[in-house]
Amino acid sequence: MLAAVLLAVVIIGVGLTTMKFAQVNEGDRGIVVTQGRVEAIQEPGLFFRPFAPFTNIEIVNVRRQMRQVSQNVASSDKQLYDIDI
Repeated sequence: MLAAVLLAVVIIGVGLTTMKFAQVNEGDRGIVVTQGRVEAIQEPGLFFRPFAPFTNIEIVNVRRQMRQVSQNVASSDKQLYDIDI
């Protein structure tokens, strides 16, 4: 009886010390990588996995990113223009 309780405590302890927990925010995705291999794509929300010592969760931003570029250009007849892209 005591051995069974001790074994249960050891298993729970190992599970808690090796668990992975992550929160994936809206606009992000979590890539679950186990020993260098992509295992899953995690949607926004909580991620919890016990007994996962070799698992990493990489958070990636998937929002549309915009950048504005200003450029001075010249036409073929040498007129200068300022454009914003």
